[in-house]
Amino acid sequence: MRARLVKIEGLDKPCLVVCGEHGLPDELVIDFRGTHEHWAEQREGPVTFRLQPSTTDDPEPVYVEMFDD
Repeated sequence: MRARLVKIEGLDKPCLVVCGEHGLPDELVIDFRGTHEHWAEQREGPVTFRLQPSTTDDPEPVYVEMFDD
């Protein structure tokens, strides 16, 4: 196991993600309810973020929010 700092769209500070030997997960599901983030109150439940593959080698890979079509 190892830890990586990642950027999550909409958050000001990087987050720490613990990942296994296969690298970063393709998606993260985060539930902001009960937190003090600036947009947590606007969320009804968990939010899914997808890793931008072009950023995997960056010092802080980027996850962006997925939207239902």
